Amino acid sequence: MKLKFKHNKKYLFLLFPIISLPTLMLFSCENKQMNNVQNYSDLEFENDFKKIVSSANFEDHFILLTDNFLEKDKKDIFPTELKKQLSNLSLKAKNEDLNKKIKFKILDIILAANADEIGEAKIKISFENKNTNKIFDHVFNLKELKSLSKNLEGNFGTNSNIDLNKYLHYSQEKRFLHDNNEYLKVLRNYLASSMGIKNWNDLRKNVNINNSQIENFNQQAKKVHQDAYENLAYKGFTIPSYNSKNSVEGLQLFEGIEIGKLPSWVDSIGKSGDDIYKTIGLARTIVNQKYLDIAKQTFSINLSRKNDFKNEINQLNENIKLWETPGKQDQFEKLKNEEITKLEHIRSHTEKHWDEIIKNNKNDSSSSNFLAEKQKNLDDIDQKIKYFKELTIEAEIKILKQKILELESIAKEGKSFISENGTMWILDYELNSNGYPTKWYFGTNSHVARAIRDNFTSFSITKIANDVEVGQTLNLSRLDDNITTFYFNNKDAIKKVFDGVGYLKKKPSEFLIPEQRQKFQDYEAFADFAVLEIDFSKIKELSALSNEKNTTEKYNKANENDFSKNLAKEITNDYANQKDKHIKFRKNSYLKDYKNINYSLQGNNSKDLEYLYAVGWPRSTGDFYLDKKAQGYDYEWAKQSLSLWFNTDFSYYNKEIQKQKFDLNNKIDQGNFLSYNVGYRSFINKPGIVDTFISTPKFGDGFYELNGKKYINMTLGYVPRYYAPIAGASGSSIRNQNNELVSIYYSTNNGARAGLSAAFRSEGFDYQGLYGQYNLPQYDLIYGGGKDQKNSYREALKNLYPNLKTNLFQNGLEKIEDDYKFKEILNFKNI
Repeated sequence: MKLKFKHNKKYLFLLFPIISLPTLMLFSCENKQMNNVQNYSDLEFENDFKKIVSSANFEDHFILLTDNFLEKDKKDIFPTELKKQLSNLSLKAKNEDLNKKIKFKILDIILAANADEIGEAKIKISFENKNTNKIFDHVFNLKELKSLSKNLEGNFGTNSNIDLNKYLHYSQEKRFLHDNNEYLKVLRNYLASSMGIKNWNDLRKNVNINNSQIENFNQQAKKVHQDAYENLAYKGFTIPSYNSKNSVEGLQLFEGIEIGKLPSWVDSIGKSGDDIYKTIGLARTIVNQKYLDIAKQTFSINLSRKNDFKNEINQLNENIKLWETPGKQDQFEKLKNEEITKLEHIRSHTEKHWDEIIKNNKNDSSSSNFLAEKQKNLDDIDQKIKYFKELTIEAEIKILKQKILELESIAKEGKSFISENGTMWILDYELNSNGYPTKWYFGTNSHVARAIRDNFTSFSITKIANDVEVGQTLNLSRLDDNITTFYFNNKDAIKKVFDGVGYLKKKPSEFLIPEQRQKFQDYEAFADFAVLEIDFSKIKELSALSNEKNTTEKYNKANENDFSKNLAKEITNDYANQKDKHIKFRKNSYLKDYKNINYSLQGNNSKDLEYLYAVGWPRSTGDFYLDKKAQGYDYEWAKQSLSLWFNTDFSYYNKEIQKQKFDLNNKIDQGNFLSYNVGYRSFINKPGIVDTFISTPKFGDGFYELNGKKYINMTLGYVPRYYAPIAGASGSSIRNQNNELVSIYYSTNNGARAGLSAAFRSEGFDYQGLYGQYNLPQYDLIYGGGKDQKNSYREALKNLYPNLKTNLFQNGLEKIEDDYKFKEILNFKNI
């Protein structure tokens, strides 16, 4: 078992669990308990069940246990955190007699859209009669978890104090300054109370800068539309460090866990109460023809592979290398002492917790059990403290090497599998004269496509039927006749032809401070984009499932000679023959053409305004629209299903929608825009525009890893409004009403009700030396030709198939169309 240290990200492997779960029953009582179980009838069981469920609150009846038992009070755990730990959760009844007769099991943690904001969840529990095996299920309320509104000491997301009329007349830059000031007040309070951060340099200790340099930076930052130095530091953005010659020596990446983000109050203007928390998209209701067209071109892709534990083994080897380096004893002792302090805190908390349970216990018969369990917990913690006190570097290295042998052994057995699930969409196809094309190219994320490697085993594609219409509200993917999942074992039929890892000429380390330059010297830049080739001519068999019915024969009955063509046509919904619906790519970025996406908060938008449309397939566990009664819904299905998701207003859900000609004058036909979120934005005069190397160079607390190499995020990015679905939506395309693709979605922040997408094209931006040698890179992920890039989809295809012609490259792969050739690098004068 490993313990993760937030700052150094090194691991200490224990010979035992961090804190063992307490033994729930004493051996001296075993025979008596067995007799009680054998005499426990279903009638008694049902009566006990009814008594328990008469109160809906979990804590009235149960104690929640985890593998890290009592390490965190539930007030310190966000609902989404708790859900991620589902496999480590267990429970016991406060009435000890019930634990002898009933087996309790946590089936699920159910979250509403605003779960993290309000600090509440629902917990689904099964009750099993140990004597007869009869089972009941029930859902309880779990309250007083950690909440954003409490822990950030203010609700920036609503901002009820603003004079809206005044705000509407502000420039974009003035709006940012207003929102940013309010945002930072809340953020500073949070950092001070939760982390003891009183000043920005408490958070960023290894930068060299004086007050004069900060003043100069801030003056220059205004010129190139960037935020002030202190604000960047507090937000965890990349910031410059200076040398004795008063020039930038390099940039410092923030290496801690990503600083939390807050939602934008502007994004939910016009919403109130719980409706504010629903501004993350619409599930399953198809409100207009544009969304329907995109949905027919958009699929869920699942890629399965054997787990080789490469990343884990690489991390272990890194740690072995670290501890084998001479002079690391002080660092090792520091980590040990940090863990000992943490365990001592847990011990104190554990003792207080059990004392409270014992004090409030009204059942005398269980008092001795509680006392024994308390002592057992304390003994376990004392054992761990003793373990760390005695641990040596030599012993740690031995444990790490043993762990590698264990993982290699598991990998060799070949019985452990892992899958990547995401969204993909039609990008391109090979032109031929032999009927419907069979070689297709789909866009998705690099972190979805990474499953395709030597140990790749199989894949599946989920799609909607071609006869779905506007106005329909679909069910979950597993429960709808209009949705089919195709399963394929022909692993040679799919391959990755382009990956955005290492796509730039320069490494990020070239721009960093000396300390990080060495540390990250092997890291390369990446854009979270990849292209998959699926050759349907190589598929010889399949299986298909729709609404839990086997529909394989429907597709296998096709004439054998035309099988691959018919299959390609079925899965792509006849895309090749619908020329008017083929995708294009926008010729300029929104950094250059922001006026085209700059919507009015008052609603009087110009006719030239562009709307954004995003469609994806997130997991249904985040689908808060589900109506249990109307849809015969069982939460077990949600865990196995997907929900089609759109970046439009939640109020359209399941509404009767009139079939009409697509017209942007109708609100229902409009898509959406970019977010006003200031936690991610790096260009202060352009809501939703991000330089990811400055704002979010890594995901959460770690850098992206693929095949043992690590990568730093470096792209132009967009933050879409009304689109923050959960896992599975990664890879969603974002396009305008002209079917011009602009970016690919890759990351969601539930707390901020926002997510990030990587722009397909960037003209680059000259920061005039504000960030030293670093400037936003110029690139085009599809066509190539950017001065800073070394690869693109076109160039990757050219290397594989020099003479190939595709729908996007009908004249071949040699040349870039004039419309996509770069003519300039942007600067503060032309944005």
